[in-house]
Amino acid sequence: MKHQNRRHFLLLEVLIAFSLVLLCAFPLLTTQVFIAKAEKQSLHDIEIDRLVNIVLVHIVQDLYNQKPEWKELNEGIEIRLEKEWLDKSSFPKIFPYEVKVHLKLKEEEDTEEETKEDTKYLLQVTIQFVPQDKSQDALRFPYEIFLTRHLLLGQQDVFEQIDQQRTKEEKQKEEGSK
Repeated sequence: MKHQNRRHFLLLEVLIAFSLVLLCAFPLLTTQVFIAKAEKQSLHDIEIDRLVNIVLVHIVQDLYNQKPEWKELNEGIEIRLEKEWLDKSSFPKIFPYEVKVHLKLKEEEDTEEETKEDTKYLLQVTIQFVPQDKSQDALRFPYEIFLTRHLLLGQQDVFEQIDQQRTKEEKQKEEGSK
């Protein structure tokens, strides 16, 4: 029987081979890590946007129900949303932000075409997410909401007035295009 003389691998050879494999695999792994970080940031941004939309819907509902009063809107108000409201509104249980909402009437528009019964308002709404740990800057989301208030009817539906105005404009466009 022939006895083959096999030489065993040296530890140095194994380490060199392992480092070559890592050198080849490192660019592949770093790309995946950057993709995972970008995906996490994107999901965070989408979640914040969803929460801003929930707050904005809450504000529009309050305006529809005549809360806050017009006098307060003229002066400008700041609303802090309480933890209980956030819990009821499908916010995450661990939410590292304090939510503040600033409401202020930007301007009042009167046109000569309309009677003084209709008043148009442009409401500035700024939703602010202030981090509790103060390590980041506050996230600000400015919006403008157009409101029409009919003074003779009092508490007429704001959305109904906006819809009526849109249908008038659409009819005028249709008549203009014919």
